[in-house]
Formats: sequence, structure tokens, C-alpha cells
Amino acid sequence: MSTIQQRIAADGTTIVEALVHLAPGQAGHAADAVRGVIGARYRVPALSTEEILTLRELTTLGDALDDLRAADGISVLTLTIARLGLLAGALRDAPLWSAHPLLDTLDGLHADALRVALSGEPALS
Repeated sequence: MSTIQQRIAADGTTIVEALVHLAPGQAGHAADAVRGVIGARYRVPALSTEEILTLRELTTLGDALDDLRAADGISVLTLTIARLGLLAGALRDAPLWSAHPLLDTLDGLHADALRVALSGEPALS
């Protein structure tokens, strides 16, 4: 089960986030997919500033997923729309077929979160 939430930041802006419910195995497969993409895409002699920032976000995401791999039961991972897109992209690009069942859920959630953020309407989930 995954949902979208909205909250108001201290400056009054609305923040749209996705809450992704993950079992330890799902988190582990997703962490492995993220690490695989990092290894395949960013082992080059020079990186642009944008690539460095993306690598940093992916590394943070992989670390969070590794933490959930060791958790008992279902965990909830709160993701910004950007990080949700990075996770879905990593699963899409990863050669780990075991991580792909989560991809459909994440793609749909990402589309819904973008729609909510762009429309300015309250989230229904």
C-alpha cells in the first residue's frame, strides 16, 4: 500500500510526498537496484555537477533502503516526488528482475503525486 500526502512547510508552501510501504525483501531488492545503477552509471573519470547531485541523491536513497532491509515488518519510506522518480528510474534501469514488481506501483504513484502537485488540489489517497 502506498499513498500520497500533502503538508504545509514553514514558509507556507505545500509539499507533496509519497509514502511507500515496503517489506524488508522489497527494500533490499530496491537497494540493490539503486546500487547497481550507481555502479553502472557513475563509474566514470569525470562527472558533471548534475551527475554528482543525482549520485548523491541515489546514494542517500540506497542507504535509506538498506536500513529498511534490516527492519522487522513493513516500513514506510517517505519520498519527495524527485526521489520517487529516481527510485522508479533505478528500478527501470536495473537488471534485477526481482525488483521490477514494485516498479508498476512506483510509476503509478509518481504520476499521481505529480498530478496532485501540479493541480494544486488535495490528495485523495
